[in-house]
Formats: sequence, C-alpha cells, structure tokens
Amino acid sequence: MIRGEKKILIQILHFLLTKMNDLKKRYYLSRYLSNVHVSDEFTGDEEILETFNIYRELQSDFQAVYQMAEEKRISTPVIFICLTI
Repeated sequence: MIRGEKKILIQILHFLLTKMNDLKKRYYLSRYLSNVHVSDEFTGDEEILETFNIYRELQSDFQAVYQMAEEKRISTPVIFICLTI
C-alpha cells in the first residue's frame, strides 16, 4: 500500500466517497454509544457500579432520542426558499 497501487486507491476512495454520510453517522454514534470497559477490580465498588449503570441508562436515552430525531428528519420535507432581488 505504501507504493499506492492505483486501482486499490481508487476503490478505497470510491468506497469512502459513496458512503460518506453513513460513515459520518456511524462515527457520530460511536462517540456516544461506545462501551466503557470497567476492569474487574473496580466492579465491586458500589459507587462505580452505580455510575456505570447511569451511563448505560443515558446511552439508552440517547439512542431513543436520536432515533426519534432521525424519524422526524426523514418524515419532514425539506423546503427550499428562493429569494430574488
């Protein structure tokens, strides 16, 4: 890949450019829906466990709100206003 075979680079660019919106959405969601790993030595701590459970609940709430916003975005028609001067 260092020498950059033209055919492979073109295929990669084609993939990235045709799926740009999906990749942006996936990146955005991953920032908020990634799981935080809590090592076994800390899972016994009640305060950490409670905080982790709150984190999971907030992730669930985020998913629900995001899904409602996506449905609203899809169902709402886009109106373009053209102003002439």
